[in-house]
Amino acid sequence: MKFGKQILNQQTTEWAAHYINYKALKKIINSLQNAQHNERSLPPTPVTFGSLRDHSQPDDFQIFKQQQKTAFFFKLERELEKVNTFYLQKEA
Repeated sequence: MKFGKQILNQQTTEWAAHYINYKALKKIINSLQNAQHNERSLPPTPVTFGSLRDHSQPDDFQIFKQQQKTAFFFKLERELEKVNTFYLQKEA
């Protein structure tokens, strides 16, 4: 059984809203992995003398990768805050 399914099967129903949303986090990671795979499978762009690119500028993939990393860590922080808030309420 996959990890995501195990989490769902072991959740306490009345606390389900307070669990980390593993599926949403995994979706962000998978989109990044798929984009990396797709970029690697593209044939290299032929380089001509007039088309030498300035490598100090990020390309579209680098921008996408950074956006996905930012989205992942933002979502992860919100999810951890959600769990932490729940535990603090239960302790009180």
